[in-house]
Amino acid sequence: MVREQVGGRRVKFDSFQIFRQLNLWFFSGRSKGLVWRNYYVLDTILGFSVICYLISGNKWDGNWLSILTNSQMSLAKLDELRQAAKIEVEMRFRKKRAELNTKVEMRVLLILKAYKQRRATLKERTSQSLLRRMARESKYKERVCTAICQKRVAAEKKRLALLETEKIRVRARVLEVRKVARSISHQREIEMMEMKNKLEDRLQRLFSEFHVG
Repeated sequence: MVREQVGGRRVKFDSFQIFRQLNLWFFSGRSKGLVWRNYYVLDTILGFSVICYLISGNKWDGNWLSILTNSQMSLAKLDELRQAAKIEVEMRFRKKRAELNTKVEMRVLLILKAYKQRRATLKERTSQSLLRRMARESKYKERVCTAICQKRVAAEKKRLALLETEKIRVRARVLEVRKVARSISHQREIEMMEMKNKLEDRLQRLFSEFHVG
C-alpha cells in the first residue's frame, strides 16, 4: 500500500490493483493495436505489472507462481507475435519491393515503347518528307524539261518559218530577176531586129544605087 500527498489529499496506490488492471488491459483486445506497434513497451508494461504484484504484499498468497507462469507464457506469446509481425513486415516489404520493381519495369517498358513509337513516327515523317521532296523535284525537273522542249519546238518552228519566208522572198526575187532578164532579152531582140532591118534597108538602098549608077 502506497500513500502520496497530492493537492492537499492523500492518494492511496494499490499495487495489486494496478497489477490487475494492467493484466486485464493486456489480455483484452485493447492492447492489440499496440502489440503491432511497439513490443518493447509491452515488455516493460508486463514486467511492471509483475513487479507491482510482487510488491503488493500478496506475493506469499500462493498465486505468484501462476502469475509468473502466465507472464512467461505472455512473453512467449509476445515473442511469437513479434516474430510473426517481423515475418509479415518482411513479406510485405518483399511484396512492395516486387510490386515496385514490376511498376518500374512496366514504366521502363512504356517509356521504351513510347520512345520506339516516337522514333518510328519521326522516321515515317522523315521518309514521307523525303518522298514529297523527291516528288516535287521530279515534277520540277519534268516541268523544266517540258519548258525546254517547248522552247526548242517553238524555236524550231520559228526557224522553219523564217527559212520558208526567206525561200519565198528569194524565189520571188529570182522570178523578178528572171522576168527582168526576159524583158531585157526581148528588148535586145527587138533592137537587134530593128538594127538588122535597118542594115538590110541600107544595104538594099546601096545595092539599088549601085545598079542605077
